[in-house]
Amino acid sequence: MQQSHYEITDIQSLNGSSDRLINFFSWMAKRNFDVKAYEGHPGKLVPYHAHAHEEVILVKKGGLRFIIEEDIIDLKQGELITIKPWAIHLIAFPLCRENLYYVCHPRKKIKSLG
Repeated sequence: MQQSHYEITDIQSLNGSSDRLINFFSWMAKRNFDVKAYEGHPGKLVPYHAHAHEEVILVKKGGLRFIIEEDIIDLKQGELITIKPWAIHLIAFPLCRENLYYVCHPRKKIKSLG
């Protein structure tokens, strides 16, 4: 499925394989992205926001609900979403689930003083 503000990829093959997960992180590092792990707490949400850059989110455990512009998207374990720059979005966490996900952002370039 591909929409104008996001793209979803099913990467179920990553689950249960630490080698494949390491390959994913290596791939993101080659694209000059930093990767951080987060835990989502049931009933909580990350409020509406947008970024000037692409954002990639991989659901490692549980599920996440996104509202991107006007679309409601439910992702499950093993799915990855790429959110395009400036797309307004929020993340909600379903009740009664443990949620672990990775957020990938481009590394910030450090300007030299000289």
